[in-house]
Amino acid sequence: MKYLRVWLVLIPTCALLFVGFRNDDLFFQLKKNFTIFGKIYEELATGYVDPVDPEKLLRKGVNEMMRSLDPYTVFFDEADNEDAELQMRGGLGTVGAAIGMREGKVTVVELLEGYSAAEQGIRVGDAIIHINGKPTVGQTIREIASLLNGEPGSALTVGIERQGETELLSFSLLRKKLELKNVTHAGFVADDTTRGIGYIKLAQFGRDCAREVKEAVLSLKNTNKLKGLVLDLRGNPGGLLDQAIMITSLFVPEGSPIVSTKGRLATSEQLVKSAVPPILPNTPLTILLDRTSASASEVVSGAIQDLDRGVIIGETSFGKGLVQAVKPLVYNTSMKFTSAKYYTPSGRCIQALNYSDVDEDGEPVAVPDSLRKSFKTKAGRMVKDGKGIDPDLPVKMGTTTELEQALQRRSAFLFFANQFAANRPTIAANFDVTDGLLNEFRQWLNSQNFSYKTKSEKSLEKLQAELTKAGYTRSSSQAQSLLNQINREKNDDFTRNAPRLKLLLRLAILARYYGPVAQIKAQMVNDPFLSEAEKVIRDTKRYAQILGQKS
Repeated sequence: MKYLRVWLVLIPTCALLFVGFRNDDLFFQLKKNFTIFGKIYEELATGYVDPVDPEKLLRKGVNEMMRSLDPYTVFFDEADNEDAELQMRGGLGTVGAAIGMREGKVTVVELLEGYSAAEQGIRVGDAIIHINGKPTVGQTIREIASLLNGEPGSALTVGIERQGETELLSFSLLRKKLELKNVTHAGFVADDTTRGIGYIKLAQFGRDCAREVKEAVLSLKNTNKLKGLVLDLRGNPGGLLDQAIMITSLFVPEGSPIVSTKGRLATSEQLVKSAVPPILPNTPLTILLDRTSASASEVVSGAIQDLDRGVIIGETSFGKGLVQAVKPLVYNTSMKFTSAKYYTPSGRCIQALNYSDVDEDGEPVAVPDSLRKSFKTKAGRMVKDGKGIDPDLPVKMGTTTELEQALQRRSAFLFFANQFAANRPTIAANFDVTDGLLNEFRQWLNSQNFSYKTKSEKSLEKLQAELTKAGYTRSSSQAQSLLNQINREKNDDFTRNAPRLKLLLRLAILARYYGPVAQIKAQMVNDPFLSEAEKVIRDTKRYAQILGQKS
């Protein structure tokens, strides 16, 4: 489910200057179609039977045009650019709460460590009912965000509805200058220097993240206790390409290729190599990925894998091998568009979806396994393109099923966690979701009349209606039998997907009891990804064999 991060504003990462078209036919087509579009726009804006807002009409056309290309090509209006400029000037103050709509209420979905909302005791799952006495009902997320944000040092009061409390809770909050941390945790696993397993959680590739990672690495290295390092890129959506390059350079030999880009224009082609000596050239390295690790995360993990510098552990990553550029436009607007694809040192592009090829539902088509090409790492290991970064050591947590998607749409994990926390003031340090608690979750869903339909059910219901309409009653009856069978099998979904559901439920519950840093530490206690990383670091022979090295 989508929500707005109150503290996060897009910052352009690069700019691409327009170069003149060399193809006369293309130039003619551009001029011709631009003239046609302008004439249509003018006639509709001035002559349509009902009054038309010219700005909304144009924005609709622009958005649809960009949506037809890929989800990363977008237009930014004056308000978007003004927000970005405000943040870059350091003028944005925040209370450190990310919000989203949950069952019609403005709900806190994430908190930032070190900001007023977390420090004053606001919790994930709290519903914001009013801000400075102004009700939030009927307002958009963007309007509410503008009320929460403001000048650093200014104060506000929020009224909170919390499950288990009979009355509204009032909190006085102070806005603080937004300073996002890229490295959200760094230290030794379990704070145990004798084990010697360093851990760095990198949440995003924002400005200065390479400096943050470097400082964390040096801090661990200077203890003289570091036996191996885990770089956690799970949930990291990417960010600035130059930061990904600098982080990779911390671990690989100077002069090593890291990433190359290639697009239609000659200016988009470049090969970037490490330009500095590494600060951690030989210490065993593992990188944790999941299905949401994307873009810059895949640049780092792809280079580390292709250069046989470390072991990739977890799930196949998202598969975003596209590079975006930002071009300023007139009237303080701008456009971000896909200008190139990037390639790992072995030459593979890990883009998983082909946006120029869509299925009957209009969804982009995934690159089929039959068309995935094979490449070799520096040590001769086989790797493939077209589907993100495949881990060297997979950790199976289950796929994103239609059940999970339905639960996320209903915010079921969030609301059950609210109820759980309302009845239990504390949890054990090694808290985990048992089979009994998962069953309790299932019973709660039944009490909430939770249900969902799979794509198969929807297709069969449509077919059944058409068969009935055509008079094919026997075939319609057979379709109903299939629907009944699907329903019976759906009852087993909880059992089949128990590990994944337990993980998601555990994360939701931990968020009710811990701040972001303490939450990360609590998650590390029973983390199968981290456990696998520690095992392979300790087993030097296995580590070397995975990387194609002589032990």
